[in-house]
Amino acid sequence: MSTSQPPTFGDESLSLVLFEQRSVRRIWCDGRWFYSVIDAISVLTESGNSRRYWTDMKRRLAGEGFDKVYANCVQFKLPAPDGKLRETDCADTETLLRIIQSIPSPNAEPFKRWLAQVGADIIDDRTEDQKRITNRRDSRAINRNLHQEIHQRGIHEPFEHADFEDRGHRKLYGGESWEETDERRGVPSDEHYSWMGSEELADNIFRAAQTQALIHRTDVQGRENLNTAHEQVSEVVRETIQRLGGTMPEDLPVARKSIEQVEKEEKRRQTRGMDLFPELENDARGPVRPVADDPPKEGC
Repeated sequence: MSTSQPPTFGDESLSLVLFEQRSVRRIWCDGRWFYSVIDAISVLTESGNSRRYWTDMKRRLAGEGFDKVYANCVQFKLPAPDGKLRETDCADTETLLRIIQSIPSPNAEPFKRWLAQVGADIIDDRTEDQKRITNRRDSRAINRNLHQEIHQRGIHEPFEHADFEDRGHRKLYGGESWEETDERRGVPSDEHYSWMGSEELADNIFRAAQTQALIHRTDVQGRENLNTAHEQVSEVVRETIQRLGGTMPEDLPVARKSIEQVEKEEKRRQTRGMDLFPELENDARGPVRPVADDPPKEGC
């Protein structure tokens, strides 16, 4: 994490989550959430000085192997109640669960269930991200093949290709042009595919694939005929979604982050040998952790 751009609440990487109306600070780093240990202790113990409790706890349990747990903590500069950034010990879900085991508290089990639910939400996000990566890869290939096909059949200039895209989009999106959809969603005009979720990408894959199939099967030639074929297919795809009770493409939510960001995070995880949520889904090598003898490392 760059010290020149300190985190503030509202940043996508930093947030507050609530456990029974008590706030817990967390920060996103290397594809997982790290939680403030002293915030968790405050929730579990209702201690008036959770920082002192944490210090005493580390000292008390040092000879019982707790130093290995502490070595997995990471220090981040998080906003304190006074608004200043302070070094704060943070732990991912697995490490935090181990810390909780050493704290006698009636809130321990509810807190564990709460962490599990947060983990389930992350896994849901992961599933969606994986679908988006796959669907965006497929949509790039299918759109490329479609435009190569229409280029051979009478659509040559860039503005003609853009018009072909827009004609199909209007029929699939209930009359909205690409420009209107992007403006309504607050998406840059050249990044509309980047902000589609997996379902919307799938709708557009089906539109493009069936358009190419129709053009090839019926040997459509000429710019206007190609545009008409695209409109016909797009209209049928929309009618099919409606008949099945699905959500219309224009009503689907904009993705939380661009597909380029998702792909970058996935590439970084693969490079570092890290899973998105290793504390829940370890591979045969086990989670990536600092050496037990190392002091808490500094965060992103």
